[in-house]
Amino acid sequence: MDAREQFEPLGAGYAKSRSHAAGRTLALVRDRVQPNPGEVACDVGTGTGHMALALAPRVLRVVGADPAAGMLAEAWKLAYERGVGNARWVRTPAERLPFPGAAFDLLVSRTAAHHFTDVAAAAREWTRVLRRGGRCVVSDLAGHDDPDLHRFVHEVEVLHDPTHGRSLVGREWKGILEAAGLEVRKIEGGLTERLTELPEGTRVSDWCARSRTPPERAAEILRRLRGAPPAIREALAVREEGGDVLFNVYKLVVTARRG
Repeated sequence: MDAREQFEPLGAGYAKSRSHAAGRTLALVRDRVQPNPGEVACDVGTGTGHMALALAPRVLRVVGADPAAGMLAEAWKLAYERGVGNARWVRTPAERLPFPGAAFDLLVSRTAAHHFTDVAAAAREWTRVLRRGGRCVVSDLAGHDDPDLHRFVHEVEVLHDPTHGRSLVGREWKGILEAAGLEVRKIEGGLTERLTELPEGTRVSDWCARSRTPPERAAEILRRLRGAPPAIREALAVREEGGDVLFNVYKLVVTARRG
């Protein structure tokens, strides 16, 4: 199953997800990309449109791009409910955007890149569709420099969602974006800054319900988190609460510009 097939039936859950609708990186990405009236924005991997809708009041228009029609249907509903008239939704993979060159003043992508088939190809598309001087901000799951922690988190992510690809560390993002022709201005977040969407962290039951993780995989995630080595439990702030487990899923935010 590819990411498009995985997410087709999941729109309603993601539309209501607090971490997606009101997580810390929503405002952080919006503020870092510095939207202005009169500008045109693109949100790649928009899902149910939370990031695009956060930009809509501050720009001339915004395009939300995503390969899953079911997610875009929910984005359209949210826009209608909020009375947003300057957003449109386009079904497309990140690696082949159907837009002309220099079509956008700013481009964002939030919590999507770990599902991309080819992150480098997507980055080249971002450069192509951005005008010169245009801004690009990407936020995604943070990779970890510690190989044991990185491996542990990757395996838990794949159990949660088999379409998970890779979580990149900051230097990997810098290399990919600069190779694509973007100038990286700032990298923030990750384990060092303990940047998570919600202050309490991620609750396994909510996380798995949203993605419809099969019960046996959800049980294995709980088993692994409860049985993780002390250093990993500490890094991820693993803790029990009412029979459930909470832990931290860290995010990166990378700010770049097209020269």
